[in-house]
Amino acid sequence: MRYVLKRLLQAVLVMWGVTTVLFIMLHSVPGGPETALAGPDATPEILAAIRQQYGLNDSLIAQYVHWLGHILTGNLGSSVIYNLPVGKLISQALQPTLQIVIGSMIIAIIAGVSVGTLAAVKARKTADVFIGYATAGLLGIPHFWLGILLLILFSVKLKWIPTGGYASILDNPGAAVESMILPVLVLGITIGAVIARFVRASLLEQLGADYVRTARAKGAPRWAVIVKHALRNALIPTMTVVGIQFGVLLGGTVIIEQVFARPGMGQLVTSAVGNRDYNVVQGVVLVLVGAFTLINLLVDMAYGLVDPRIRR
Repeated sequence: MRYVLKRLLQAVLVMWGVTTVLFIMLHSVPGGPETALAGPDATPEILAAIRQQYGLNDSLIAQYVHWLGHILTGNLGSSVIYNLPVGKLISQALQPTLQIVIGSMIIAIIAGVSVGTLAAVKARKTADVFIGYATAGLLGIPHFWLGILLLILFSVKLKWIPTGGYASILDNPGAAVESMILPVLVLGITIGAVIARFVRASLLEQLGADYVRTARAKGAPRWAVIVKHALRNALIPTMTVVGIQFGVLLGGTVIIEQVFARPGMGQLVTSAVGNRDYNVVQGVVLVLVGAFTLINLLVDMAYGLVDPRIRR
């Protein structure tokens, strides 16, 4: 519990630091939401009235203290552009994003661990060489470019999958899966390539350890030595990579949602940045940083499930 509480305190400090830096950067950029509200032809008097209405004429410190006070009470503020609570906007955008994040991470873990294990078992053979080139190629391809290529191939040329859209997996599972296939595939295989390379390197190191040679000398089946002994130890450093890739996945989702015209956190934060909707941008970043920090905390706690030595 002491360890968990310490990590939670660190998470709070990280979230405070990130949002503070973001607050300063957003308010340092010229312009504000009054231009988006009043239009480009608004008079200076109208712009000044809007700024006064939303407290934008206050000093930067006063605005920060006001915003921080709301955050401490669980209030993310209201959107200047949509005139709705930021919490409500985020809750509406979160479900489409979570569908992609969860689906992509499942594919990435399954594909990454399977392919990495195969590469380690077939080290320096044809399969290992092919996997090495394939994963290196995937690592060099930006998410949005791969998404556009798959969109052109499967949606425009072959017409197998719709070009975009969104359906709730609770209301219409068939349409939801159909609209998720390409975004999930793009993010899943690129992140899976990272996991595969780490699994290969870590598993190769474990396969050369003394305890593996001892297990083989005792006559243990080859699959048992690889899966029960070597792979279990190899997954410990891989879990750290999975936690880090979750943050990459959140950033990639923001871009992929734009490519496939899906609603979600990406569309919300892009619109908010363009309109200088400060509260929305800060709220979205706060939620994303909090999710990333929580996932890494859960990964650290999961070490004890994989390796009993950590529990002791």
